[in-house]
Amino acid sequence: SRVWREVQRRRWRWPPPHQGSNTKFKMSSSAAADSEGRKLFLGGLPFDVNEDDLRTDMSKFGELEDVQLPFDGGKHKGFAFITFRDPKDCKDASESHHQRPYRGREISARVVVPRGDPAHPDGARGGGAGGERPGDWTCPACGANVFASKMNCFKCNEPKPRGGGGGGGGYGRDR
Repeated sequence: SRVWREVQRRRWRWPPPHQGSNTKFKMSSSAAADSEGRKLFLGGLPFDVNEDDLRTDMSKFGELEDVQLPFDGGKHKGFAFITFRDPKDCKDASESHHQRPYRGREISARVVVPRGDPAHPDGARGGGAGGERPGDWTCPACGANVFASKMNCFKCNEPKPRGGGGGGGGYGRDR
């Protein structure tokens, strides 16, 4: 989802720098939780949910290490990161909440996967590291990888070349 990509793009900014000398430790601890499968991303949260609600509801799956609910302009941004002590608890929480109603709103609940990992939702696509899907085409003008369903390049608006590089959308659905 769009929120998930934005979260991944801005991950290096959390926790905020004002947290002093613990920031470096927290960042390395946070990165370790990512690679160990102990961190859960919750997206699409209702805006009346607070950190205590998340702690109460998520601690039913196991012991929590951390809850991050970023705020902007007095209200939270609609997503959170929950770090569990045990990866199994994180997986259980994800399976229990993903694409299911949570306090009146359907949310996304995914185990965080580090960028560059083949299991990452964006795969190797981010940063131009390959990752083309069947039917995708490469723009002859700028070299961008363009979805098969698109008739023009998203970067330079160059039309899709005739003949090669076409295809029928790869996985049986239009992107």
